[in-house]
Amino acid sequence: MKDSQNKKVTLVQTKIYGLSSYIPLGLVTLATYLQHHGFDPQITDLNVLYSSRTPAVRFIANKIVKQKPLMIGFSIMCSTLPSSLLIAKECKRLAPQIPIVFGGPEVVTGDSVLLKTFKQIDVIVRGEGEETLLELVRAFACENELGSINGLTFWNNKIITRNPDRQLIKDVNELPQLNYSTIPYREKYKGGVIEAGRGCPFKCTFCSTSKMWKKKFRIKSALRLAREIRDANVIFGEYHNPVIDIMHDNFLCSKKNTNKFLKLIKNENLSWRCYSRLEVLDSKLIESLKKAGCKEIFLGIESASKKIQRDIKKNLPINRLPATLSALSKNNILATISLITGFPGESKSQVNATLMLALKSKLYSYPPKVQVSPLSFLKGSELYESNRKYIEHVIANKKNVKIQLTAQPNERALIKKNLNTFIGSCLIENESINAHISQEKCILYNFLIENFPLTTLLLLRYYNHSPVFLGNKMFKYFEKKNNKWLFFHNIKDLVNHYFPTFKKFVTDHSNRLLSEVLKHEGVLKNNSFTKKTELHDHSHVGLNSKPKTVKNLKLKSYHYNIFDIIDVLKSGSCKMIPEKKNYIAYLPGRVSKAIELDPLAYHLLKFSNGTLSAGNIIDIIDSKSSHKENSELILDEFKRLQRQGLVLFE
Repeated sequence: MKDSQNKKVTLVQTKIYGLSSYIPLGLVTLATYLQHHGFDPQITDLNVLYSSRTPAVRFIANKIVKQKPLMIGFSIMCSTLPSSLLIAKECKRLAPQIPIVFGGPEVVTGDSVLLKTFKQIDVIVRGEGEETLLELVRAFACENELGSINGLTFWNNKIITRNPDRQLIKDVNELPQLNYSTIPYREKYKGGVIEAGRGCPFKCTFCSTSKMWKKKFRIKSALRLAREIRDANVIFGEYHNPVIDIMHDNFLCSKKNTNKFLKLIKNENLSWRCYSRLEVLDSKLIESLKKAGCKEIFLGIESASKKIQRDIKKNLPINRLPATLSALSKNNILATISLITGFPGESKSQVNATLMLALKSKLYSYPPKVQVSPLSFLKGSELYESNRKYIEHVIANKKNVKIQLTAQPNERALIKKNLNTFIGSCLIENESINAHISQEKCILYNFLIENFPLTTLLLLRYYNHSPVFLGNKMFKYFEKKNNKWLFFHNIKDLVNHYFPTFKKFVTDHSNRLLSEVLKHEGVLKNNSFTKKTELHDHSHVGLNSKPKTVKNLKLKSYHYNIFDIIDVLKSGSCKMIPEKKNYIAYLPGRVSKAIELDPLAYHLLKFSNGTLSAGNIIDIIDSKSSHKENSELILDEFKRLQRQGLVLFE
């Protein structure tokens, strides 16, 4: 007999590859809805509870069942399905009386097969979860039958029952505002999150979530969004300077609502990031985004090929990307570009075009982050369905299938045993599907593009190679040096692992120009691991002032002008790059900044050690020069360096 007074509901977020401290929005929305209706939900997020290690499944399951909840719910996407199944199995062994519920985009398709294969699951919630989950926990509390609850697939007297689909919530503004108290360790997260809306009107063939949202586009009002982002900023501002995630793939597509929202929060000193399609962004909107506090924006580009764009029904105007990146760079909005390689029928030239687009996107003063991923066939996507017979044939033979997204031996064993179930966690490497890409090569390309794009572009130019050809050549070199292909969550660890071999490759295949560019990118990357000094220096600058360069500032001189090289590479010109003395100051920060200096500024900074006065430095420069420098001009130069954040005065 169940305790009818038990209101506890445990919602579990298992480890997500590549993420460690981002709020599990889906579970927060469900927990908020349950709490609003009198239940006591608690979220157990393994990404922040165990960010540096992965404890044993039995340990985690013990922690969960000790809460003695009315039910245990798991949020499932393709990367979390294996770990969720393992933990659920142990929970069921420890406490067989507690119902285990799965929900999320990965279980919308193949729900009956999943229940039949894995007996630890009692119920699957299909589609939008709030109303379905509320009715479900009420039924559990009162020991009622589940047959009248739409949106469920469940075991009923040893028979799998699939109730009718549930209709989507018509007005998302009627949902209660997110209650972050359902997460008892908010201080562990990098920032807050709000939900802008749900659904997507587009029909990208590789995407599976459109099935969950039935291709319906719903957006919250500008007033509601403004209230939510302000509240999230206050709550998470207790712990650090938060960056708020506005979650919705097409948040900016509703122009009228977007413009109203941006006007409401303009100049409020908020910091937030969002997602957008390329064609929505123009210079006017980007300027408005900056004024409203947008710091980052995610762009799903996928491919540089117009044909692939048509084939996957993305249909982006790729020719607009350079202007968009330039405008984002000028407004100090950090872009993240997502690219996919390995589409069925993708030619070598199409892969080359995508990789060149990725490399050239890094030639801006505020370069974007770039992600290059191998294609995963997600169940429920059009791409999966159209290639299903061939995929099943490859899986049946168990050849050319590689497990990705996890390094855990127990998860890998589970996936290997049930490849059909975990197709989203696998990479099919077969000439009939994707002949020019592999998981290991994607690791190499990501390392090169994200960390050493200038050096890579110059190698391509120097040897007249294509990206695929150079990648194959470099791949063999890495293999020969026994450099293992490993995933790293920490970018510093990644660079430390791959850089020594890459440096040897460049040394063996380069000239002085390439060596200097590699040195420049090495300093730039290392400085991105160093925290930027927050400056509020408005000290008076006079002859007795003692200038001192800011902490971790690096000064370098080169025989080639790095910025001229960038312009040549950006233009695609084949002209020779002449030697020309170049001075650069490197400001640390999450995105390290390289600032070109004239000779005077470089020498002023070289002597700015905090012990010499500005007057002393002028005398030293005069003694080394054939002509006497103007004191007022040098003091003006010091003031300019102060405004740039390069020097402080005592």
